[in-house]
Amino acid sequence: MADNRVDRRLARNQIGKRKVVVIVRERNGNSAPAVFRAEGQARSWIKARVAKGTVVNADEATSWGA
Repeated sequence: MADNRVDRRLARNQIGKRKVVVIVRERNGNSAPAVFRAEGQARSWIKARVAKGTVVNADEATSWGA
């Protein structure tokens, strides 16, 4: 059964329709969701909504490094 499965993580098996949902949430406050083609594209959207000097927490994805 597992032998017949297609590994969608491999580039050759992806169809390019993947989207990323990013949610900026204030602690005990409001949330602002948005959809992007890649996590890196969300950085400018986040910078426009978060005050300079604010501490931002994210997952371990390398695209959030900057």
